[in-house]
Amino acid sequence: MTVGHSIALTALASVVLGGATAPAFAQEGYPSKPVRFIVPYPPGGSSDVLARVMAQKLTDALGRQVIVENRPGATGNIGHELAAKSPADGYTLLLTTKSQMVNNQYLHKRLPFDPLNDFSLVTMIAYAGHVLVVHPAVPARNVKELIALAKAKPGQLNFTAAAIGSGGHLAGERSAVVTASARKRPLRICGTAGTMSENTISICPPTTSETASTVPL
Repeated sequence: MTVGHSIALTALASVVLGGATAPAFAQEGYPSKPVRFIVPYPPGGSSDVLARVMAQKLTDALGRQVIVENRPGATGNIGHELAAKSPADGYTLLLTTKSQMVNNQYLHKRLPFDPLNDFSLVTMIAYAGHVLVVHPAVPARNVKELIALAKAKPGQLNFTAAAIGSGGHLAGERSAVVTASARKRPLRICGTAGTMSENTISICPPTTSETASTVPL
């Protein structure tokens, strides 16, 4: 699978100010108290690790503690709503991706936040692709073999992604592998480590713990 061939196979990560309408870093004496850094994803994933590295660097640079707060759930909407409703004082940061800022508005009838007006962009911090991997027990070592296996065993392969509505999820739903399998089992989500099992294929960021014990195709 070619990374970057489709927009659904790329991931952008950005830091935004929650509830802010103007840059707050120019305030005199800022910061005068700890800064909250909301991560709308479970602990242990690549986004969480990235945020914690950034938080430590910001703590060193600002002289005030930047505290990571994991608020996963509802495909990231819980953390985004919390950030959007925070005071516009520059003391709430949010790690976000295009899954929440772009995809979710087309996947949900109503969002508890406005992606365009509730946040102020600080910077883009990462750009990554996704990889298609399988559990070592899956008897396929390339995409062609995997499609053949899916056709031969309809409904027997499980598909996982980082979250419902994520780039990996949308790419997987459109892939020949998932289509060929006529999947009847519920989608399993690989938000944390240890979710890969036998008969499982996954499309997820290459830095997640999920890929550590898998076979890339």
